[in-house]
This record gives sequence, C-alpha cells and structure tokens, in this order.
Amino acid sequence: MDDETERRELAALIAGGEIGGLPARELITRAAGALRRGPSGMDKTS
Repeated sequence: MDDETERRELAALIAGGEIGGLPARELITRAAGALRRGPSGMDKTS
C-alpha cells in the first residue's frame, strides 16, 4: 500500500467514514479481533 492510500484510509478512520465499503468502526472491530487471535487463529485472551 502506498503512502497516499494509507493516509486516505487513516483519514477515513479518524472521520468515521468507510474503507473499502466497510464502516470504519466495523473495520477496527475486525482488526482488533484479528490481533487478539494472532497468527495461529487462537484467541490469546483466554
């Protein structure tokens, strides 16, 4: 991803807009879930 695309997506997140057709809040929720699960797919919080 180039810097300009990254800047636009970050600006959309801050503004609460959409990224790739998904509401920013949904994208953040999915990313948080992926971080919680980690690369193995196992939930690290349990």
